[in-house]
Amino acid sequence: MPGPASLRDLLGAFAAYVPGTPAQDFLAGLDWGAATPRQIVHAFFDRPPTNEAVRALEGQSPAEMAFTVFASPAFRQGLVPRLLGAQPGKRRILFVHLPKCAGTDFEQVLRQRGPLVHPSFESAEAHPLESLATQLRAIGRGLAKPGDIACGGHLGLRWYLDEGLFRFRDRLVTVVRDPEPIAVSFANYVVARFRMHPALDAIDVRGWAAKLGLGPLDPEMGETAWRDLALRVVTAPGMMPTNPLCSLLGNGTAAGAFAQMRRAAIEIATVETYDAWLAARWDGARSVRVNAQSQRIRWEDLSPAQRETIAAASAEDRVLMRAVRSALGDRLWTTGPQVVAAA
Repeated sequence: MPGPASLRDLLGAFAAYVPGTPAQDFLAGLDWGAATPRQIVHAFFDRPPTNEAVRALEGQSPAEMAFTVFASPAFRQGLVPRLLGAQPGKRRILFVHLPKCAGTDFEQVLRQRGPLVHPSFESAEAHPLESLATQLRAIGRGLAKPGDIACGGHLGLRWYLDEGLFRFRDRLVTVVRDPEPIAVSFANYVVARFRMHPALDAIDVRGWAAKLGLGPLDPEMGETAWRDLALRVVTAPGMMPTNPLCSLLGNGTAAGAFAQMRRAAIEIATVETYDAWLAARWDGARSVRVNAQSQRIRWEDLSPAQRETIAAASAEDRVLMRAVRSALGDRLWTTGPQVVAAA
């Protein structure tokens, strides 16, 4: 096939990628012909090259240029909006994934409907070259079929709007939850991740270990030790997210979240209405219970001081949730403008 000359062409080529194949070998197997640096840069960035980029690619074969660009940090920068823009005819489902609010489960539902773009693609540690190639394969295959294209991950409402990614017929959605169960679920999730990666061989686990002052853990620790670790997570400095709902829906305050909700009619469900909302609004979709955590601790296990710590870190989120519940009433979902009106 002729060498790709746009990102859409490139994704179509990646549809034939066989997982596990070295990315360099795959790109060398494409028929680049006499592709110039200009064509290579257009294929990966959908824009003309800079003079510096042309000079950096001089003296390489087309296949070598393709791999150089694919392996470069520059290719990953801003990859999310470029992937969404590679198929402008598809409706976008833009999901604001709030922590511990059924987000991982909903992203799995979205994958069943079409390709899912994720900000983790921009991380070389989360997705080394062959893993990134596998993700582009899934997107390339999905773009060739009818259906939507979705974007998930912990991207904020303001980011979607400021980047101009939300168009009139697209869907912008989120799922929310009260702060108290978010905090408990987060602590249980952190412990579950430590149990999966006691050697600290995952980027998120290493970050938490640094905040907690921990080295590699004994995977044979007893349940009491794991429970104590979960309780420690609740109040350890820098561990528990502060007002995570308002941070991703606004600027960390309820007023900031309301300001962004005035800009676009984001659809809002709650964890309690999630299953029924899926069935009603997503063609009968059902939860697959992805990322459900074992309950090593519950709200009742927390001391008064721990509860006060959570309350202090979630004051703005509680303001937001009062408005959400007022707007929701006995319905399955509400919208941003309705929440603002109820505030």
